[in-house]
Amino acid sequence: MLKSLCVRFTLVLWMALLVLAGTGCRDEAVGNQGTSKSFKSSSQDVLAMIGEEPIRTADLEAVLEKLPVKKRAALRSKVFDNLIEARVFAREARLAGLHEDPVVKEALEKATKEVLARYFVKKRIDTEAEPSEAVLEKYYTDNQDLFVVPDAVLLQRTVFKDEQKAKEVLKLLILKTGISLDALAKEEPVARSGKQGKPAWFYKGRMAPELEKTAFALEKDTLSNVIKTPQGYEIIKVLDSRDTKQFSFDEAKEKIRVRLFWEKKRELIDSYYKTAEVNTHPTEPGVLVKIGKETITEETLAPILAKVREERKDKAKLKWIDYFIETKVFSQEARKVGLEKDPEVSREIRMRTDKVLANAFRHEHILNKTEVTDSDIASYYKSNPELFRVPEKVRAKSILVKTSQEAEEILKAVKAGAVFGRLAQEKSLYPRASERAGEIGWFAKGERDPAVENVAFSLEKGEISDVIKTEAGFEIIKLMGKKGGGLRPLDEVGQGIKMTLTNAKLEQEKQHYYKKAGVKVTGI
Repeated sequence: MLKSLCVRFTLVLWMALLVLAGTGCRDEAVGNQGTSKSFKSSSQDVLAMIGEEPIRTADLEAVLEKLPVKKRAALRSKVFDNLIEARVFAREARLAGLHEDPVVKEALEKATKEVLARYFVKKRIDTEAEPSEAVLEKYYTDNQDLFVVPDAVLLQRTVFKDEQKAKEVLKLLILKTGISLDALAKEEPVARSGKQGKPAWFYKGRMAPELEKTAFALEKDTLSNVIKTPQGYEIIKVLDSRDTKQFSFDEAKEKIRVRLFWEKKRELIDSYYKTAEVNTHPTEPGVLVKIGKETITEETLAPILAKVREERKDKAKLKWIDYFIETKVFSQEARKVGLEKDPEVSREIRMRTDKVLANAFRHEHILNKTEVTDSDIASYYKSNPELFRVPEKVRAKSILVKTSQEAEEILKAVKAGAVFGRLAQEKSLYPRASERAGEIGWFAKGERDPAVENVAFSLEKGEISDVIKTEAGFEIIKLMGKKGGGLRPLDEVGQGIKMTLTNAKLEQEKQHYYKKAGVKVTGI
């Protein structure tokens, strides 16, 4: 199990760090002196001051580096604002003594260990595991046979369970009765040469002997006889061939580097685990793993696994065991070598601990001031009816023509009893008017020609307008229906109102503490 833990090391640690250290982002600005939504990188090193304490370009870039490259520009101002908020609230948390709270202290230590463990792997283990150019060259020289691709053939195969059936098919193919090997590969095989019966490359020395002997003797684009192989009875066709290829050092270099890097990394991890006395098979009941005298128990993981679906619990348990081992072992090693004094590591620890403290302060001192009552929601709903009004829409049929005279004649015919839809089919210039009997569908204000809208919204259902001059020509419309115009019920919009009011109160509290902290943005 120790080996499997090592193999999964990098993926698991990064996943844990991402889950536990996610960066919250908001759109709010920082008051009158706050961040700009279109914030751009500055050549100045100091981007903001929190009193006498700076937020530097390196602080911002350290967070942005964790985000997908394509999203960094769009999220830059939000991340910047988040850094300011975390720094301000963390400062208030320290003033309030929250850093001495046992629960907060535990969270701070956890965050610090995660950072130390990650950077120990990055700066020590990964650095030591990276092979030199000389080592790469020696490996290539000593193992040249690994970088030879033997002779190969591209085969189309069709495999049958029954020998007689294979012979019958081969006879039909030879007689050219219209049956293709491609078709048979999709319809008849019990074994296929590739995905969905597609041709695949086969290499000398890596094939069934019976198949190899025939394949490398067969001329291109000719059919074989029926061949008995472990898969059944086969008919093959050689579509292409390649000679033996020797990869050069430059071609093989990266694959060698990756292989040697991971071999050395696993070796180093095993060594550190051995020194830390990691025991993944303890005999004590309920104990999952021991690290020296420290234990990780079923009870330790119970609260975490309680949130995981039953079918995923075993996999999640292994990942969390790995996470606890890695964090414990490598954070200890990091402290032994004083890695927390490294400027990059120190900055990361500061940002992570600021986040922990800011969250604690927000929970203890902000959220209670941003509570929104049902009365607040109802009052906001009553005071802002236009925000919740369903847009009024109308549905109409239209007859559009080029001239005023033609429109007047059509209107006269309609008033005399002609069917509006039939005239629209015959006369209207609207696209697909003949298919829809003049139907132009539902529309709200701002979606049609203003002249048409003004008339449409003044009509009652079933009414027909006078001739309307529009940019497209001359129109006559018939109103088919109306809807909307009322208010959405409070129970539909209440949650949205609550979020709006909560954010407004949070912003007010932020501005209070930003002013107190003397926030000034110095780099835009």
